[in-house]
Amino acid sequence: MGNSIERIKKAQHKSGYFNERIVRQKNWLSLMYWRYRVLRPLIKLKYKTFRKKHYPSPWLTPGSILFFEEWLTKDMKGAEYGSGISTLFFAKRSKQVVSIEHYKPWHDKVVDLFQEENITNVDYKFISPEEELRETYDTSVFEQFDLMQYSDFILWKYAPYYSALNSFSDSYFDYIIVDGRARPECVFHAIAKLKQGGLMVLDNSERSRYSIVFERLSSWSNFTTSNGLTNTTFWVKP
Repeated sequence: MGNSIERIKKAQHKSGYFNERIVRQKNWLSLMYWRYRVLRPLIKLKYKTFRKKHYPSPWLTPGSILFFEEWLTKDMKGAEYGSGISTLFFAKRSKQVVSIEHYKPWHDKVVDLFQEENITNVDYKFISPEEELRETYDTSVFEQFDLMQYSDFILWKYAPYYSALNSFSDSYFDYIIVDGRARPECVFHAIAKLKQGGLMVLDNSERSRYSIVFERLSSWSNFTTSNGLTNTTFWVKP
């Protein structure tokens, strides 16, 4: 796979976008926040134009998209939490994509999209959240990453969703995209399924709830791409 981090850095530079989100906290007394409010519509328009030029492309940062366009090969297998246009993008460039969706009306629309585009290499899974919490859950992964201290914040109703890759053998995937529900939970449950040297990708990684992923994967090589509004972070599995 070569030096993935260096290739991601080059793609971010090539994109011509901000290297990090302009501002993270809403503060009307901050000049930085006012700068963000002024630039936000312009950045959105620039991003919309970029995605139109690169259709179909995922709702990731431009640097991420440029990297994947160059990095992906037809012998790779990937997984994604959260489906849509991104699924088309990865399916057209990969041997196999496993896509996991939690919302039935959207799932049905995407199925129609696959048929229109003649996509046949996607293992598409609809897994809805549980309506009632169970008395017990498998906590082994959370214990492995010392996360049970945050048990009140774990989205237990999404257990079937974030455990969806359990049926695959370890080290099965070349890349895993986390852009759906319960994202930290998805990341930790998917780690064993990622190959050594494979890429774990977390979108909207600037959100405070996702900081636990940075803490637990601090020993992994990583790089964060941005469009100035949102971030997408890549980790390389050691």
